[in-house]
Amino acid sequence: MLIKQFKKDYISYSLGVLIPAAVNFLTIPFFKNILGLHNFGIYSFYFSLLIIITSSFSGGIGQSIIRLHVEYKEVKVFYYNCLWIISFATFLMFIPLFIYLQNSRDSVLFSILFLFSLLLSNLYTGLLGITQSNFKAASSAFAECIRTITFLVLSVCILVWLPSKNFLFVIFTSLSASFSLASFYLFYKNKLSFIGFLANSDLEEAWATVIQIKKYGGYLIIWFFLSYGVSMANRFVLAAIYGKENIGHFTASFDILYKSITLVLSPIVVSLFPIIVKASLAGNHTEVRRLIKKLSFIELALLFVAVAFFYLIGFGILSNIIRTPETSEYLIIDIQVIAGSFLWQIAIIQHKFFELQKRTLNMVFYIAIAFLLSILTDVAVISHFGIRYAGMGFCIGAMVYLLLIIYNKKNVLGLSKTEISY
Repeated sequence: MLIKQFKKDYISYSLGVLIPAAVNFLTIPFFKNILGLHNFGIYSFYFSLLIIITSSFSGGIGQSIIRLHVEYKEVKVFYYNCLWIISFATFLMFIPLFIYLQNSRDSVLFSILFLFSLLLSNLYTGLLGITQSNFKAASSAFAECIRTITFLVLSVCILVWLPSKNFLFVIFTSLSASFSLASFYLFYKNKLSFIGFLANSDLEEAWATVIQIKKYGGYLIIWFFLSYGVSMANRFVLAAIYGKENIGHFTASFDILYKSITLVLSPIVVSLFPIIVKASLAGNHTEVRRLIKKLSFIELALLFVAVAFFYLIGFGILSNIIRTPETSEYLIIDIQVIAGSFLWQIAIIQHKFFELQKRTLNMVFYIAIAFLLSILTDVAVISHFGIRYAGMGFCIGAMVYLLLIIYNKKNVLGLSKTEISY
């Protein structure tokens, strides 16, 4: 029964990521070609900053929504409170981020646009969590299609007409529009209303929700931030050493591989968590363990297939598409990124045991170790060997986190049923 439900949701999510994956594959070479290597490096830097903040904060709340909504009778009130928490917390970020952006770009208009994109991005991520908690796999997938297609169409059309000096304004305007349209759609599909959202402003209830999320999702917010540090620290180290305008080739290659692999494998994780939460509440612990083990071995096998295919055929194709140097240096980088991406996805599946038991503090401890080793590796390797091993920190960080999760998993699985708290 559990596997049947997983397959059903997996197919829905997989169909839904085909278009976003294709758009992602087209967007990176398009932006690199039309913006030029210099401007693409700058765009990649600020886009990565937006993704890190969004995923760290609202990603943690999104996971909290999926895990905790079953504990609420008035679930819509819980949803609205979560969206208010996201909005208020985002506003608190505005002042320090505005100061940083002004020092970095010296453009009030760009700073405001970046912050507006951040708010919309955070709300959209929270709405995705609500949609997944309602088992609306097809709606989540369609919202992603709306978002990615809107972003691509708007950015392509406007960049053709506006001078390249306005490229950040164009891209972040397109981002804001894409998040807005997708969010409107998710409001409708989850039968939420803006009137209900605005009317639901009970501070006492909202604060109670904050306390509940803090117990579970507070550590997840830290975890998301550190986890993105594992995968993205390399570009910030490279930017510090070589300048953010000189990292275009690396970020293009890294992003198209990492994002494509993540998009292809993400339906597994997205489908898995709501199902195992429900199954665990019903006491189907053995079935949950069996499903997670099976999926982990499938992804491990795919890792070896992907590396072999890329070495024999894929490297030449990718180099021609995104116009990166077809040298042994970039082949080594790309293989590091592929290995790290698959190891990371396996680790995400394995740590669901800890999420089910609300052992998020353990997860933070393990990811902190992985992040520290990752960034130390990036600094040491990039400083001494240059860009050739710029993906090594990510690969090592992913492997260390996976090994820590697997080694300590027995402490969770060894609990008796009477000790398990859901």
